[in-house]
Amino acid sequence: MSPEQETQQRALALMASVLDQRVTGDVTGRAERILQETRPEDRTPAAGLAALVALVVADGLPEAARWCEILLAEAREHRTPMWQSLFAAAKAFIEIGLGELAAAEESAHTALTVVPPEGWGTAVAAPVAALLYTKAVTGRLDEAAAHLKISVPDAAFRTPAGLLYLWARGHYQLAAGRPYAALEDFHRCGDLMTRWRLDLSGLVPWRTDAAQVHVALGDDRRARALLEEELVRTGCRPLWTRGVALRVLAALAERADRPRLLGEAMDILQRGGHRLELAYAMAELSYSYWDMNDDSRARIAARKAQQLMRECGIKAPVLKASPVGAASACPPERSGAGGACRPPAELSGAELRVATLAARGYTNRQIAGALFITISTVEQHLTRAYRKLGVQRRTDLATRLEPDAVEDAGLVGGGDGASRDCLRAG
Repeated sequence: MSPEQETQQRALALMASVLDQRVTGDVTGRAERILQETRPEDRTPAAGLAALVALVVADGLPEAARWCEILLAEAREHRTPMWQSLFAAAKAFIEIGLGELAAAEESAHTALTVVPPEGWGTAVAAPVAALLYTKAVTGRLDEAAAHLKISVPDAAFRTPAGLLYLWARGHYQLAAGRPYAALEDFHRCGDLMTRWRLDLSGLVPWRTDAAQVHVALGDDRRARALLEEELVRTGCRPLWTRGVALRVLAALAERADRPRLLGEAMDILQRGGHRLELAYAMAELSYSYWDMNDDSRARIAARKAQQLMRECGIKAPVLKASPVGAASACPPERSGAGGACRPPAELSGAELRVATLAARGYTNRQIAGALFITISTVEQHLTRAYRKLGVQRRTDLATRLEPDAVEDAGLVGGGDGASRDCLRAG
């Protein structure tokens, strides 16, 4: 057996352990030994790519990014264009995980420039997916839609590259205000991964993505089932998908439990280097504090979230005060013990946030920008709020909600909702 064949055998054994969910502390060491032996003169980069996938699944994004840089430099030096393109595409998805969206877009462009789409075969789905995702989450929907016109062979959907394409297209559908189409793509990912026995959340986090859509659509039961399944799969291991699951679960939790769940989620996401997911968790922590009338902590969390989003390449709206706010007056039937005002119990947290901003006169676009959700989701939350509150017009909300008339509350500078990749406000 040649040295190259031995390396490929070890890569296959490593991937087998990952697929069996036996991810141990030795994965990083085993993967890095394989990557040290991966050279552009080998016939295929299969072993190196498998080792990178193992690192990503084991939450070793910084290590995977470093090895991509090394292998790309060697591929350029040896003038092996296909190797350069494949590792550039891999690097794009690692950068997406790290929240480095501009770098991910550049890496994906490099992959399709060095080897044009027609030279990729079924693997073209991977770099196209990276471009589709980065442009969708940064709000450039017209540019994202253009990438949907690139021909992806049907055979690609029998490969992992096709899974990445479905996942990215799901996020595009979500950004475009088509949540049910997004759900179809996310659940199709899940069906294929289950059928192939390749159900690796670190590769395609379809459960948490689908759960977020179910939360936004008001289907808490399905959302909770997916999240609990994800948490059982990850156990106590600090994998990033567990952090995302806890973040989404916080939207379904009692108000007092949300900061604890979000704190645990942020700890996991920060350790793994997942800055964009960390930014979304921080934004939701700010909303949680606002719901609890802790404006000081809310503002601190909001500023941190906005800074992280800007660093990731997403234009974040600026918030000066709570997007919900406490009521300045409260009808008797909405008063708690001691006369303390409380929001209408029948509204979810997301519905209350949207309805209160609408009562203050903000447009649907402004609300979407403030809460990091799509305009379509704003409309859905308003429809449910109207029904629950028994009103028919936007102007009637103020009477039912008694929103706080704090001066200068809400949006400053008006976000444009560029982060409409998912329904993050929960």
